[in-house]
Amino acid sequence: VIAGTVTVTLVDKVGRRPLLMMSTLGCSFSLGILGTYIFLHGKRIDVSGFEWVPLTSLILYIVIFCLGLCPLHNVILTEVFPPNVKDIAVSLNIMTSVGCFGIVTKIFQIMVDTIGAYAPFWLFSTVVFCGFIFVCFFVPETKGKRLETILEELNGM
Repeated sequence: VIAGTVTVTLVDKVGRRPLLMMSTLGCSFSLGILGTYIFLHGKRIDVSGFEWVPLTSLILYIVIFCLGLCPLHNVILTEVFPPNVKDIAVSLNIMTSVGCFGIVTKIFQIMVDTIGAYAPFWLFSTVVFCGFIFVCFFVPETKGKRLETILEELNGM
């Protein structure tokens, strides 16, 4: 709740793109750290001084996710589509998101059972890092811009 409230105040001051970049990088980092802890623990390496790492990584992930990835993709989605296709685009986004949630849930358990508990965290960390690269190169800043300007940027004009 606090992270969501902070996002509302930051989104118009900092911009959508910087918050998305920070959020994707932070989520990737926290998932990677959690996966590494689980990997080391599974290999029976002494991590007794680092019991705080799993909970801290999860809390960091949730907070950073709520600062950017969770709310901002919907904000940007509504800003980059013209009104005549916005309803369809938002509907497709929701269907895709629900489908991805189901796939992630299934893949998580399959990877834990076949590879180890660390594997899904490393995979998801890598996927979110790819999201960071995508945001860096392909997502325009939409703060304070008209639809026409955003579409010109997306079309490379």
